[in-house]
Order: sequence, then C-alpha cells, then structure tokens
Amino acid sequence: MEVGENLVIIRARDASGNPDTSEVSLFLSASASIVDLNVFPNPSSSGMAGVSVDLAIPDGMSLLRVSAYDLQGRRISTSTLGVSTGSYRTTLGTGENTLETGMYTVVAELIDEGGKTLSTLTKKLVVTP
Repeated sequence: MEVGENLVIIRARDASGNPDTSEVSLFLSASASIVDLNVFPNPSSSGMAGVSVDLAIPDGMSLLRVSAYDLQGRRISTSTLGVSTGSYRTTLGTGENTLETGMYTVVAELIDEGGKTLSTLTKKLVVTP
C-alpha cells in the first residue's frame, strides 16, 4: 500500500447469491508509532504485570523497550524486544525485578536502529499486596 489514503473495495455474496460491495479508506502513515498499550492485570497482586503493545512500523525492524518506573522515577523493570509491525506481549516484574506494592508508570518506547525514540506511550500500573 502507498503512504496516505488507500481505497479498499470489498466484494461479497451472501448465501442467496446477492452481491454487495463496500469501500473502505485505509490510511498508512510514514512514521512508526505505538498504536495501543495495555497493562494487565491492573491492579496486579502478583508483583508482575503483562504488557501488550500494538505497533505500526512502515519499514524494517525497530526496538521496543517497555519499562516500569516507580514514583521516584527509578526504572525498576525493563524488557527490550526487536519488533516490526504487529502485536507484542512481554512481562514486567520477573526475576529479581519483582514489582513491590505501589504505583508505577509503564512506558513503551519505539526506538529506531540509531537509538532515536520514534514513539512513546505510557500507562499507570497499581501493584497491591
């Protein structure tokens, strides 16, 4: 598809053979972006949290860094993945980096090969006892 607006035509026939056509406009961006960020369960009582991230990356691979920061701004847990367009899941708070009771800011950063941040999205996470 081309960058910008693309017209997609969908043709279908129902069980009785009646035809139908629908036109849908799809927009393709030239820039990479984080489309959605979900943190679950939230609140968490296990000291761990799953993170689901949806990405739109026009060309090649990038890095996805997902981090949890405490209220003092200290990075407590980080997961880094090589990614392309699609959906990714990772877990924060594993091993020695278990998330203690408290509130955290989960930051997802999409980073290009040169180390430049292309897109950032944040969500709050609560960890209960």
